[in-house]
Amino acid sequence: MRLIVSPEAEAADIDATFAVLPYPPIRDFVIEADVAGMPVSAETTARGFVGIAFHIAEDRSSFEAIYLRPTNGRAEDQVRRNRAIQYISHPDYPWHRLRTEDPGQFESYVDLEPG
Repeated sequence: MRLIVSPEAEAADIDATFAVLPYPPIRDFVIEADVAGMPVSAETTARGFVGIAFHIAEDRSSFEAIYLRPTNGRAEDQVRRNRAIQYISHPDYPWHRLRTEDPGQFESYVDLEPG
């Protein structure tokens, strides 16, 4: 499966877009996936973050996610490199809250590059 950002979402500079696969609810699972991301255009703030959301509520009001920041993987700045992969729990624990309350606990370095 290949997912791409729709022109409407890209133009609206939507912060989070995702596709929901029609699988039944499960409790314990392993996800294996090859993912790639890169900035979608020079005119947007979207930097190509890509990831996998899980435990998604039916009304989409809450979910957990692990996502990559491909442009951070080989950044010159070590602090930015250390933020190449991130866990969040929406809506109560967005990245900025986790970073503030538990610095470095929910994000880490991973060797990756855009695309």
